[in-house]
Amino acid sequence: DEITLEENGCQYQIHPRTGQKTGWFYDLRRARHLLANTAKDKRVLDLFSYAGGFSIPCAKKGAREVISLDASAYACERVRANAQLNGVAEKVTALEDDVFEVLTRFKERGEKFDLIICDPPAFIKKRKDIPVGKKAYARLNRLAMSLLAPDGVFFSASCSMLLSEADLKEIMAQGAA
Repeated sequence: DEITLEENGCQYQIHPRTGQKTGWFYDLRRARHLLANTAKDKRVLDLFSYAGGFSIPCAKKGAREVISLDASAYACERVRANAQLNGVAEKVTALEDDVFEVLTRFKERGEKFDLIICDPPAFIKKRKDIPVGKKAYARLNRLAMSLLAPDGVFFSASCSMLLSEADLKEIMAQGAA
């Protein structure tokens, strides 16, 4: 019911039978490693954080603050447990809320982050979802990028197989503009 996995010097307890699938996507292992190595002394925002795959290594590598945001109470519970397991609980805050609403509030308050990680669930699951999904990715990336501090690092991913790499790059370029 519970397993502990290790990745990039961090341990994570996950519940493969009760979680969102396994909740662990090994194809992002290298990205998690690279981003963690940029996190020292940074304020980090991890959107759709699930179990803390990006949050925990950033905190362990010296981020001064990590905010992990997910709409799932279960995911936030996992982030807190994994932060405790890795000795970084004092640096990691797990917020259970709607990502779009929180990004809007952060923007209104003038919040800024040095590193923003955006790894949302699939917004496009079927061909009919492409137009609406593209708009959701565009809105998400635009809002998130508006919170980026000067010289900050922004990472965006998509697990929507129907969203091409070229389309994601165009969406990100428009958001950056």
